Amino acid sequence: MTCNYKKGHGDEYQDYKEEFHPGKRWLPVIRALGGNRQDGSFEGALPIYDQRQDILNFLVKELDISQSILQDSLFMSLGSMQVIAMLRVASILHLAVMMPTRWLAGNTHKLADCKWGEKSMGRVIDLLHDAMLKVQSDGSILLHYDFIMNIFSPL
Repeated sequence: MTCNYKKGHGDEYQDYKEEFHPGKRWLPVIRALGGNRQDGSFEGALPIYDQRQDILNFLVKELDISQSILQDSLFMSLGSMQVIAMLRVASILHLAVMMPTRWLAGNTHKLADCKWGEKSMGRVIDLLHDAMLKVQSDGSILLHYDFIMNIFSPL
């Protein structure tokens, strides 16, 4: 049994965005399967990283109105360099690794003409393993666009 009750101030944040940033592009913040899917954490990082400053501005406005331990904690977390770095890396991994891998896995049955099948997914894992070994020896290359966005280019 799950307890799906209202948490946070999603409606108020939506109103804030419409009032102070009309017409601005917003990536939807998702919470897949109640947060039970590991890839959901990576998928949710990109919108939060993208909207971080707007969320902080909203929280400042809300905290001026009333004190909230949860909002105060969120404000401090989203302002910390460690969380910003984690959101950035998770966003990069979502775009460069998770999305292509998810697409290949979900479309394997359509790629027979390209000589691609279920067993071909092993090549994806091999390429990812090799890339992560390079990241292990030099973590800074994770932030290099040409490296991270071309992990699967041999395919």
